[in-house]
Amino acid sequence: MQRLKMRWLLMENKNEAEERVIGGLLLLESGDSPIAYKVLNILKPANFSNEFARTVFIAICDLNSKGKGFDPLIVDKRLENNEEYGLYGGMARLAQMASETVLNENLVEYANIVREHSIQRYAERKLFEAIQTLNQSEYGTISQRLGMLDSLIYSIQENALESDENSLRHIKHVARDWLEIAEKRQKGEITGNTTGIPSLDNILKPAYIPDGSLVVVGARPKMGKTSFLARLVDNFSENGKGVAMFNLEMPNNNAYERMLATSTSASMSDLYETWSESTCSSIMSGTERLKDREIYMCEKPGITLGFLQRECRSLNRKSKVDLIAVDYLTLMEGEKAERNDLAYGKITKGLKNLAKELNCVVLLLTQLNRQLESRPDKRPHPSDSRDTGQIEQDCDVWIGLYREGVYNENYEDPNLTEAILRLNRHGGTGTGYLSLEGGVFRDVEADREQRARETEEKRPISSNSF
Repeated sequence: MQRLKMRWLLMENKNEAEERVIGGLLLLESGDSPIAYKVLNILKPANFSNEFARTVFIAICDLNSKGKGFDPLIVDKRLENNEEYGLYGGMARLAQMASETVLNENLVEYANIVREHSIQRYAERKLFEAIQTLNQSEYGTISQRLGMLDSLIYSIQENALESDENSLRHIKHVARDWLEIAEKRQKGEITGNTTGIPSLDNILKPAYIPDGSLVVVGARPKMGKTSFLARLVDNFSENGKGVAMFNLEMPNNNAYERMLATSTSASMSDLYETWSESTCSSIMSGTERLKDREIYMCEKPGITLGFLQRECRSLNRKSKVDLIAVDYLTLMEGEKAERNDLAYGKITKGLKNLAKELNCVVLLLTQLNRQLESRPDKRPHPSDSRDTGQIEQDCDVWIGLYREGVYNENYEDPNLTEAILRLNRHGGTGTGYLSLEGGVFRDVEADREQRARETEEKRPISSNSF
C-alpha cells in the first residue's frame, strides 16, 4: 500500500494512473473479467482528465454495454472515424498504453487513484466558484450567497460519495428490491405513510404516501394550513417516526401549542385560560407524550434551501428523518433569480430531491393566490399557487384545503373543512373531511361526512383544472 501511495505522488502530474487503467482494460479485453468489472463500476468518463484516455474509455464502455470485447484492435476499429482519437496518436498510442502496463490487481487501485484525483479537481473548481459567489453582490444578499455556498459544498460531497446505487442498476436488482416491498404488502403491512386522517387515507390507500414524496398543501388564509401540518406531524411522530419542523411563520412555542392541542382534547383557547382539573390532566398527559417523540423544531425566519438541507442531513446522520415539514414556501429565501417563480421553483425542486435523498416525506405548505376568490367555486387547484408554477411538476401529492364557512357565514356546518386531493402520482384523487374546532383539526363523524359527500355530488363540476 505504501508503494502505491508513492506511485500516486509520481503519477500526479503525468496522468500515468489514467493510462495504466486504459492499458490494463485493453489487456483484459472483456468486461467478463472480475477486475475489469470492478474498474468499469468505479469510473466514469468524466473522471479522466486525459482527453485520449477519456475517448478510449468511452469506447470501452460502449463496447462493453453491447456485450462486446475491447482489445486494442476492436477499440481501434470502434474509434477509426474519431478525429480526436487520431489527433492524439491513434493505434500507436493505444498499443503503447497496453505495452507499458503490467496486468495485476493493482489496476483497481489505479482506478481509485483516478477517481480520487477527479474528486479533487471537481472540489477545487467548485471552491473557486464558491469564492467568486461570495465576493459578488449581484448574486443577492449575504444570506442568499451563503445559501448558494451550501449548495456548492453539498455538490462536492455528493460527487465524492456517489455510489453505484445511484447510478444505472440492472433490472434484476430493482426486481429484488421490489419483491421485498411486495412481500410486505401481501402480509398486510402498510409500506407507505398514512396521514392519520381516515377519510383522506381511504383515498390514498393502498400506496398511501411513499417515502421520497413531496406533499404540497395549498390554501388561502384562515383555512387551517398550520393546523393541518400539526395533524400530520402528530400522526408521524406518534408512529415512532422522526420529524424536522421548520416554523417560518411562528415561534416554536406557538407551533408546540398547536401540536399539544392536536394530541389532546384541549382547544387552542384552553391553553390560554385557567385550566380545569380535566384540562390540566389532558395537557400534562399530552406534554409527557410529546416530549418523548422524535420531533425537532426550527423557528429561524427566512431560511434558505441550503440551510434546510444542511440541517436535515445533519439530523439524519444522528436520527432518521421520516418527515420534513415546512411552514411555508414563500417565507423561505430563494436564490436571486429573474422572477419569483424561478426562485421558488429551485426550492421545490431541491425539496423533492431532498425527499429522495433522505428517503423521507417532505410536507410543504404554500399560500394560494387571492384571485381564486373571484371564482364562483373557490375550491383550490394546484394552478392557484402563488409564484410557484413549478409545484405541479415537482410534487407527488397536492392537497387543497377549503372551508365554505370562511366565505359563507350562514353555512350550516361552518367548521367542516375539505382536504381536496387534486394530484396523486401513486393513486386516486378525491376529498377527505375534517372539522376545525378551536384551532385544531378533528375527525368528522360518519353521518356528517356522508352528508358532506352527498352535497359534493350535487355540486356542478368546476371548469378549473390543473
